[in-house]
Amino acid sequence: MNRFRPENGEKAVVLVEFKPYFLAYKADETRWNYPISKVIPAWKTNDGRYISPLTGEEVSVTENSQERVLLRGMECVYPEGDHIILTRNSKGETFFMNVFDENGVRQAKGIGCITVKL
Repeated sequence: MNRFRPENGEKAVVLVEFKPYFLAYKADETRWNYPISKVIPAWKTNDGRYISPLTGEEVSVTENSQERVLLRGMECVYPEGDHIILTRNSKGETFFMNVFDENGVRQAKGIGCITVKL
């Protein structure tokens, strides 16, 4: 079940997991290439858990994981073909939404794109 809206002050983040032998790159938040084994957008709850916006399930985190800011306008492309985007409404509230409507027509355009690696 999708969980596109935040609950109780959750914030949108992206979890990046590094291959263990590339942990030196973990401190450099500009690195988005080969050392990364997972990239997962998530809601960060107030108690430190991470929830997938696409499935609504908790995302597991390891010591090789790093939380990074997910900017509004970033389009997240899942391996199964789902596209979601982090956006906001006229009240300034941030939420996720599907990029394509039920007819397959693009209804949102992002500023950038990340490929989700599960």
